Amino acid sequence: MINRSFKAINKADCILFIIDTTIGITEQDQKLAERISDEGKSCVIVMNKWDKILLEENSDQNEIVKLVRNSLPALSWADILFVSALEGTRCNKILEAVDLAITQYNRYIPTSILNEIIQDAIRWRSPPINGANKQGKIYYCTQVSEKPPSISIFVNDPDLFNESYRKYISSQFRSSLGFKGTSLRLFWTKRK
Repeated sequence: MINRSFKAINKADCILFIIDTTIGITEQDQKLAERISDEGKSCVIVMNKWDKILLEENSDQNEIVKLVRNSLPALSWADILFVSALEGTRCNKILEAVDLAITQYNRYIPTSILNEIIQDAIRWRSPPINGANKQGKIYYCTQVSEKPPSISIFVNDPDLFNESYRKYISSQFRSSLGFKGTSLRLFWTKRK
């Protein structure tokens, strides 16, 4: 079953990742989420059977969103919808979310805007310095493709940029440009 899911993920541009809210997130769901992210797809997480959860006294949508974000960190950027297929509750929101995700997935950002964002990010938090007192330098960046949006960041030495700083730069692009519902790929490239 998971192999068929992997093949479907490979063929699609946008994945409707449907989770049975009454069961919760399984290990298989986590593997699928990682695959969606690795394949660079857009995604909408659909929490189905929300009507059954609402009947419970201690159901809090915000808590469930936090649980989903913590359980599926590979899809932290995906929109989460709470629906009931049986009752048709909020099912009309699914296509809107897919349209938004596909729009972001196909989006192109001019180089000038990307470089403004990266310069602001550097001003707020300088690139790291390694043990040999060598500091990373970011020269410029440009979008090299869509589907998903992929940005090449030209630097003096990619090894000087730790995972924490890479996540920081990624979050700066997301907070400034959105990219809600789609993967975002950053390539740290040594300038020649």
